[in-house]
Amino acid sequence: MFALFLALILADSTYILSPIYVKGKRPDIAKKYFPMTYSIDTPKFKPDIDFLTIPGLSPRNYVNMTGVSIRGSGMEEIKVLFEGIPVKNPQNGYFDFNVIPSDMIGRTEVLLTGNSSYYGYNSMAGLINISLPSPSNFLKIGAGPDGYFSASLIEGALIKGKYFSRLGFSFEKTPDVLWVPQIKTRITNAGRENLFSFFRLGSENFDLFLAIDNSKRGVPIIPGGFTTTHDSIRENLIFGKLTYKKIHLDFTKENFVYAPEFRESSTSNTYSIHLKYTPFQFANLTLSREGIKSSSVGTHERSSISASLNFSGLQSFFYPFFSASSDYWFKSRRLNPSIFMGISSKAGLYVSYSTGYRLPTYNDLYWPSTPYAVGNPDLKPEYLKEYEVGFRREFKFLKIFITRFWRNYRDLIKWAPGANGKWSPLNLQNVSIYGIDGGINLKFRQYFAKFSFEYLDRIYSPVNLIYYPLNSWNLSFGSGFLFITINHEGERYERLSGPKILKPFTIVNLWIKIPAGANTLEFSVTNLTNKYYTLVRGYPAPGREWRVKITTKL
Repeated sequence: MFALFLALILADSTYILSPIYVKGKRPDIAKKYFPMTYSIDTPKFKPDIDFLTIPGLSPRNYVNMTGVSIRGSGMEEIKVLFEGIPVKNPQNGYFDFNVIPSDMIGRTEVLLTGNSSYYGYNSMAGLINISLPSPSNFLKIGAGPDGYFSASLIEGALIKGKYFSRLGFSFEKTPDVLWVPQIKTRITNAGRENLFSFFRLGSENFDLFLAIDNSKRGVPIIPGGFTTTHDSIRENLIFGKLTYKKIHLDFTKENFVYAPEFRESSTSNTYSIHLKYTPFQFANLTLSREGIKSSSVGTHERSSISASLNFSGLQSFFYPFFSASSDYWFKSRRLNPSIFMGISSKAGLYVSYSTGYRLPTYNDLYWPSTPYAVGNPDLKPEYLKEYEVGFRREFKFLKIFITRFWRNYRDLIKWAPGANGKWSPLNLQNVSIYGIDGGINLKFRQYFAKFSFEYLDRIYSPVNLIYYPLNSWNLSFGSGFLFITINHEGERYERLSGPKILKPFTIVNLWIKIPAGANTLEFSVTNLTNKYYTLVRGYPAPGREWRVKITTKL
C-alpha cells in the first residue's frame, strides 16, 4: 500500500509554492513567511519508501485507497495539488495517492496549517502539492515479487532556444498481496495497474500542461473483513492547466466506475474548473465551478467567485505575513471569508492564526437511502480556527523545529449511526484538538539523522476521531547511498464511541542506491520485519515487499 506513497522527508529547503508558474519558476513564499511548511526534492532520496518523517502527518487508508491526514484532520479537509492543479474528487473529497506512479513523483510540498485564504476552499486543514521529477531525461525499469513491474520514460527538449517541452509515460503494476498471520496465509487479489502520461509545452510567458491517468484496481478480499467479493474499480483522470502571463486556467475531470460482483455497476463523472486572474502580485480573482453526474448521488453543480489579498513584510528582524479572501457561492448564496496571518523572526520564533472552511461533499449531501446509509442535504459547511506558536532554527549541522497548535472546528462533518442504525453525516458543533509536533535534524557531510514526532494531548469531541494516531514518531538515518526509516504509529480509535482502539505498530523501511556512470541501481524493502498491522480493522497492510529499479539517464 505504501510502495506508492509520498516521500515526505524534512529537507534543507522549506518552501511552499504558488499554484501559478511559468517555465517551471513559480513565485516562492520563503520559509520566513510560512515557517510551518516542509518540502523535499525526492530524487535525492527514495520517493516511495518514507511517508511519516514530517511531524503531524499520518497515512490514512480505506479498502484499497491511500490518503493522508494532518494534525487529526480527515482526508477531506486537506487540499491536494499536482503541479498546482487541484485533483481531489468532489464526490467524496478524497485523492487516492496510488493513482500517481511513484516514478512520476518529484518534489513534494506540505503546508501543515490551513490556508483557505491563499489556496482556496477545502484547504482548511493543510495542503499537499506534488510536482514531477526535476527536468532530466531518464528511463526507469522496476521489478519485484508477485508480478510487480514498472516502466517510466521522461523526455524533454529545448525548441529554438525559446520554448521547452516535456513528455512522459509511466506504467506500474502493483500486486495486492497481504500476509494474514491469523490464518497463516498470503492473500493475492486483483492488485492495481496504472498508466500515466503527461505533456508540457511552455516559455517565459506561458505554460501548457496536460496529464492523463488510467487505473484499475481490485477491492481487497479479506476473510473476516468487510469485503468478500471480487469487486473492481476503474478510474480515468484527466487534468491540466494553461497559464499565460496573469491568467491561469486549470481543470480536472474524473470518470469512476465501481463494478461489484453481485450488483449493478455504479458510475460517477466529476469535474472542476478554476479561472484565476492576478492583476497584481498581492491580489487575485478566481471563478470556480464543479459538478457531478452520478448513478448514486444524481446530477449537481455549484459555482463561486472569490477575491484575495496577500501581504508579506519587509526583510527585517520580524517578518509579518497576511492573506485574506472571501468566497461567494451562488446557489447557496453563502459568503465564506478566510484569513491567514502571523509573524516570524530571525531568532526562529513564530506565531500564526488562520481560519478556513470546507464544503460538504456530494456524498455527504446526496447519498441515496440504503439499508446502511443516507446523505444529509441540510449539512452546513465546516469551519476551522487554528493557532500556532513555534520555534524553528537552522545551524550549520543542526535543525530544530517544534510547534504547539490548537485547532477548533465548528460544524465539523462526521458520519455516525442514527437511531435507526443507518449511517448519516451530521455537523458537530465544537471539536477542539490540542497537540505538539516537532523534531531535530543532524547532518554532517553525506551522513544524516532525523527525528520527528507528534503528540495530541487533548481532544474535545462528542465522538472519537477514528483511525488517527494519538501519537507518532519517526527516526531516519543514512547517507547518500543508504536510507533507513523507523516509523511508529500510536493507538487509534476504530469506533465513534467507546474505548476500543487499534494497536500501535512500528515498521522499518530500507533503501539502497548504487550509482554506476549514467545508470543507477535502487533496491528498497518496505516493512523489513514483516510486521502485521492495520490502518482499518479487517484490512491488514502489506507485509514485507522489495523492489529493484534501474535508472538510465538519456
